[in-house]
Amino acid sequence: MCSDSSVLAFPNARPETFRWPYTTPDGTRHVQREAVEIKTWRPSKPNPLRSGLKQLDGYLDRLRLETTTLAIFDQRLSEPFPATICEVG
Repeated sequence: MCSDSSVLAFPNARPETFRWPYTTPDGTRHVQREAVEIKTWRPSKPNPLRSGLKQLDGYLDRLRLETTTLAIFDQRLSEPFPATICEVG
């Protein structure tokens, strides 16, 4: 489980599922799927970590993925910029 200080911050974006088609060395075609949840931590709002992790849990179940990514954009001016990546799954 991630702590409040172990998230990666990016500019604002929407939750997405990414698909990359690829071909294995034996010629079999596959699609790699990745899910990303993006939250914004705004001034005077609670830390979105718990709600983001809850959504990711649903993505893992629904999409049958083993891992996913949560990015939190910290828009609180008084807080230092976090730069730690947290893997979920």
